[in-house]
Amino acid sequence: MALLFAAAPVGAQPLDFSATVDAHLGYAVNPQLVTGEDAGSGYGGITVSPLLSKATSVSQTTLGGTYSREQYFSNYGHTESESVTFNHNQTFSEYLRGGVNAGYTRSNNLLLNGNEDLVQLGNFATGGTTSILSAGANLSWQATGKDSFTADGNYIHQKTDNFGFSNTFDEYVADVGYMRALNARTKIGVRTNVTFYHSPIQNFGGGPEGGNNRTIGPALAWQQIISPIWNLDADVGIIFQHSGTPFPSDSKGLGFHARLCGTYPRSTICFSGARQSSGSAFGGLRQQLTFSVTYTYRLTELSSFSLNGIYSKNSNGNGNGINNAFADSDVFRGSIDYNRKLTDRLSVGVEGRGGYLKRRSFGSARSLAGSAYLRVKIG
Repeated sequence: MALLFAAAPVGAQPLDFSATVDAHLGYAVNPQLVTGEDAGSGYGGITVSPLLSKATSVSQTTLGGTYSREQYFSNYGHTESESVTFNHNQTFSEYLRGGVNAGYTRSNNLLLNGNEDLVQLGNFATGGTTSILSAGANLSWQATGKDSFTADGNYIHQKTDNFGFSNTFDEYVADVGYMRALNARTKIGVRTNVTFYHSPIQNFGGGPEGGNNRTIGPALAWQQIISPIWNLDADVGIIFQHSGTPFPSDSKGLGFHARLCGTYPRSTICFSGARQSSGSAFGGLRQQLTFSVTYTYRLTELSSFSLNGIYSKNSNGNGNGINNAFADSDVFRGSIDYNRKLTDRLSVGVEGRGGYLKRRSFGSARSLAGSAYLRVKIG
């Protein structure tokens, strides 16, 4: 926690501080999603999420952290997750905006920390520990009344430890895009993704290219205001993937992203789907097919309901048999939550979550958990 407060320089304007503290009591079955495990246990849990933020007329900065721990009454001991995130967004002029971000996560229960990158669940990491370090930057430029450009860059370093296995990978991702407005409701353009991936575990041949993979994904893009309620953002193109494993290979396939969102007076709902490349600690650079839905509904002024579900099918795009056993997987993660506000700072609720993992050579696993919680807001 000291890190969060140390971030405020002497003489600077005061930062806004807030935090939430959740205390849980519930029951879980196979909380770490380990193959062959089906025992259950009651548990007590706590989640602490402090946040520092500062806003000016041209910028917004946040520094936050989350620590979660679940102590099981039998079978599993405890699981925990911690993360720190930093975000800064800046308006340089009426036409130019940008931002930087960084984050760190360490967890031995990827269902606990709410990580929505389902590739991480299939990394042979269940029951073990995964650490993820990331950093990125972005720019958006409104060149004319109709023409806009975007550029994003991200770096990811991940380490996974499990059952005596350990591996790391580094992934560099760049996205650039151009959109032109045809009218007040429609934009079309192009987007291109470039990904470089390196993992020592793939460098069996010892050559300079052994652990290097790369992907280029050009696509046509479309943004549409369908109605005052519904908006669509989509692109479709081709994924060109090269693997530098001991058996170098090239492949290509369909790539796409789509997000359809509706905003109603008391609810919001979003559907999304994508086929893209995604790095993993084991199995190299994968091709990932993902579908998800998020839904929130305000029942009354004091109570709300939310639901999230995401499914991912992962495969080794180059067909390399050495990595297929680790790369091929089907993963599902879902959660449901009901919250009722008692006072401005105090609320109660019930929540449930579940996960499913099926891997080509390691069988399948299921996880379920449910709890009642008390939430306190500070600041």
